[in-house]
Amino acid sequence: MLARKLLALHIRDDERITRIVKVLTRELLSHDYYIGRREAKTLELQVEDATADEADLMWKIYEDVAQELKLSEPWNWENEALAAQPRTAIQGLLQSRDLKHVFSSTYQIKRMAVPSGPGGGGKKQESLQITVLKQAWERV
Repeated sequence: MLARKLLALHIRDDERITRIVKVLTRELLSHDYYIGRREAKTLELQVEDATADEADLMWKIYEDVAQELKLSEPWNWENEALAAQPRTAIQGLLQSRDLKHVFSSTYQIKRMAVPSGPGGGGKKQESLQITVLKQAWERV
């Protein structure tokens, strides 16, 4: 129903909407299925290819965001648990010409020993305790 309503904002052909909704909701079987430009065109979605200048600008924006979000740095819980002080990670960015908002989480990770459960013979198992101290969108 939601897919139909959203598509109806841009498409006036009910049969076309029905075909698109069927593919998106019954055939792809995953919410994280990536639909590239070529496939979007085969689904009859309205797609416009970027000019060379637009593509170059989009790539520069991606590189800037990737650097700020540290996308090339692997996340390692073990290293995070060694930190004595709480850590903050930026998880999202919304930016326009005049405004910038970031979504960040501040957390503390501690290594701790927990009972291994019934039949464990009183042995303890190491675990990581993650305490979220703050999560919020903030204007920067």
